[in-house]
Amino acid sequence: MSLKLTVPTSLNMSVSGLQDTLLAIRPMQTCAFVVGFPRRVAAPKTFNEKLQWLKIHDRNKQFVQLADKYAVGDFVEARIDRAFINNLLGVYHAATDIDWESVPDSFVHKATHGSGIIILVECKATLNRRMVNVQLKRWLATDYSRKGQELVYHDIPRKIIAESLLHDAAGQIQQDYKVLVLAESRNTFRLTWIDLASTGALFSILLEKANLSRFGTKRLKVSCQRP
Repeated sequence: MSLKLTVPTSLNMSVSGLQDTLLAIRPMQTCAFVVGFPRRVAAPKTFNEKLQWLKIHDRNKQFVQLADKYAVGDFVEARIDRAFINNLLGVYHAATDIDWESVPDSFVHKATHGSGIIILVECKATLNRRMVNVQLKRWLATDYSRKGQELVYHDIPRKIIAESLLHDAAGQIQQDYKVLVLAESRNTFRLTWIDLASTGALFSILLEKANLSRFGTKRLKVSCQRP
């Protein structure tokens, strides 16, 4: 199968024309060879096709702040309140910068420039710090934009942050909920789902199971408690 790659004229060429051209081609190749609908990327119809179109064409700089696990705190604070952000324990530019004595017994390490790169620490005393340092160094050396062809991650300053480890009323690690909203306009919502992130299961806003998941159209045997 052949595919003609046309670089969007809206690309910001200020850094390097060649660099931006390569960054634009990568998600196009993903559309063609991974997602499998190259002919419809120019005129997307489905939700997935539209996501691929945005990867190629939308270079909104605000997305960089929203995807940055550290900088997004300022965005939230300016619009609602800092109380909605998890407690920040530390910000580090290198694994060797971490002051292990200043963090509590349980906490979370995250990289600011990707998704799903997180270490949950329930007991600092039993933590293999050498292995954690190796993992953190690997993350800081990784351009996460190459993994899912999401160019927004390319421009995020690479840092490691430490946050509080959240627990529920029973003392267990708090379940992670993601709310996904597909909206026609500011006041009209076509679909709202809650993603139980550890399983990929999808539930309606009323916490009713859907017969699908992020990983396929199958019903998963999981329960969803109200947050």
